[in-house]
Amino acid sequence: GWGGCGLVFFFFKQKTAYEIYQCDWSSDVCSSDLLSLQSRPTSADSQTAEKPLSKVIALDGPAASGKGTLSRLISNYYGFAYLDTGTLYRGVAWLLLSEGIDPADMAKAAKVARSFSVEQITNANIRTPEVGAAASVVAANPGVRAGLLEFQRRFAKTPPGGVTGAVLDGRDIGTVVCPDAAVKFY
Repeated sequence: GWGGCGLVFFFFKQKTAYEIYQCDWSSDVCSSDLLSLQSRPTSADSQTAEKPLSKVIALDGPAASGKGTLSRLISNYYGFAYLDTGTLYRGVAWLLLSEGIDPADMAKAAKVARSFSVEQITNANIRTPEVGAAASVVAANPGVRAGLLEFQRRFAKTPPGGVTGAVLDGRDIGTVVCPDAAVKFY
């Protein structure tokens, strides 16, 4: 469980403010709120968009805060695509290490990040201490962050598999990566 807490706060972005719902997760009080989530395109988007925008749920927080567990639960429940953004940084680190490139080489790391695809790390062991240490180095690189930011935004806008929504977890997801996400957890 949730350590007896059972309360979750939902933030729904409206035109000029956020509606905040306090939900008792154990009794599933707010499930209908997420199911009825509507895309809210801007007036410019409504003139050019042919299909509805993806529903985006952003979970933002530090390591080991439970955001990954909650993200997977939400993703599975609603059939949305899921992206653990920390995996991207581990993926870039693994690619660099596997090519014998120093993760501190800012230019080469940024280049790898700009061309990154999940398929490149499908069978990679990215959960080793060595890759974790290298991921910390590449995550501090502004070029890597910029390259992966575009990847994350594309994922959110057009989730893989033809699904109608995406759940992204990581740091700065609700503020930098997906500031217009319909639902945000902090």
